Amino acid sequence: MSLRLARHSVFCCLGFAWLGAFAGACSSDSGSNSNAAGQAAVGGASAGSVGLGAGGGSAGVSGASGAAGASSSGGAAGSAGTGGAGSAGLEEAAGEAGASGEVPQGFLIPAYTSNAAPSGSNTATRNSGREFTVSGESVVVRDLGVWDSGADGLSVAHAVTLFSLDKIGAGAKGTPVPGGSITVAAGTVAPLDTGFRYAPLAAPIELAPGNYAVVAYGMNDKDRTGDGGGLPLPATGVTDAHFDPYQNVVAASPAFPNTGDTNSHSNASFRFESKLKPLRILPYGASITDGYLGTMAGYRGPLKKLLDQAGIVFQYVGSSIDNPGTVPLPREQQHHEGHSGFVIEAGTSGRAGIYDSRVAWLGPGGSQADLVLIVIGTNDVDLNYQLDTAGQRLDKLLTGILELQPQAKIILAQLTPINDDAEDARCVKYNQAVVATVKAHQMKGEAVSTVDLHSAITRAELADKLHPNDVGYGKVAKVWFDAIQALH
Repeated sequence: MSLRLARHSVFCCLGFAWLGAFAGACSSDSGSNSNAAGQAAVGGASAGSVGLGAGGGSAGVSGASGAAGASSSGGAAGSAGTGGAGSAGLEEAAGEAGASGEVPQGFLIPAYTSNAAPSGSNTATRNSGREFTVSGESVVVRDLGVWDSGADGLSVAHAVTLFSLDKIGAGAKGTPVPGGSITVAAGTVAPLDTGFRYAPLAAPIELAPGNYAVVAYGMNDKDRTGDGGGLPLPATGVTDAHFDPYQNVVAASPAFPNTGDTNSHSNASFRFESKLKPLRILPYGASITDGYLGTMAGYRGPLKKLLDQAGIVFQYVGSSIDNPGTVPLPREQQHHEGHSGFVIEAGTSGRAGIYDSRVAWLGPGGSQADLVLIVIGTNDVDLNYQLDTAGQRLDKLLTGILELQPQAKIILAQLTPINDDAEDARCVKYNQAVVATVKAHQMKGEAVSTVDLHSAITRAELADKLHPNDVGYGKVAKVWFDAIQALH
């Protein structure tokens, strides 16, 4: 049976004008079944029918604020931020159509998402899944999915089954949930969503509070096991149980795997209705994004605290799950794309480039982002690598991201200071290229903006020549937070 979830007006539909109503965060992204919701109302009365003015790509450093639209066919122009004029118009949040074609009263979101990286060792034929907990109140599951490790189609069809569990962890007994089995077809027939290919259940299934598992069958060296991936937030009603059941034998569905561990090598996911759809934030860059020399994952820890205090429900996404420092982030918030030593684009630098990995990280099998926070170029400046053409590489990077994820909004940061006079002078020049590149993309109507990290911290707030200390990272977090908060 299907559970009706009351409509809610979520945080991202309260006035994120510069983000153009966050089409990804304020609507279901579940693919071929989505329908536009009804008429937009001033102020936005419900998640399925919100009208917002769009500051769009013309937002400046501090972002533009758009007026609420009066109807679904038009809207007041957004007021200009410091970087340019606001764009006119409004956007509606889309509802997700169920099997009957009607729009359910909630967001349909994937429980688990891919990190786009296959496991390097688990290539034996395997049944693999994830244990999870439904807490607070029931959730409605509509689709089950299996991970497509190359986002290029499944080599064979795979069964996926839901189980109820008597407990979490080793030795759990799994009982198949009635009606909770599907087969995902081979090839690219099944819709691809955040790395998984999904097939609908014959009828939606309501899962009461309790412990469950979702398992995919017959994964092998062609359809490889996953390694990591996004975890559900408790606010959505589903919590990851940190235990992965698996078995390295061929067994038909609905056999429950006979062993497991806490590694992240799941192949199965499901899509379920939730009252809240988190704002998906992708921290993207090099070691400053990773959080090198910080104790709270760099700026990611203090930014999480600020967003939590403001009541903004969000999800960090990305393929990396390392958590530098002594104060750990919750497991579900450890995701990012901060890669130490990377430059903008590899070229002849001798370093890897974040541009070169964009397809793996942000392509069809990678993370899906609503907002991308980019800090890149410190290594280019430190190496003095072709800085005269840095703007061209930044332009390629922004264009490449938007080609892969046109729904994403991007904030490209001006770099933090460098504790060396000659290098800091190069940093200032590089930051001018950042501003010019952002302005060029804004002129094309793209949702790209910039923040000034160079003025935010002093050299005394660096842990070494290049990286902030905890005080510096805290100030960087505040700059990011202010940029997001200004969008309300």
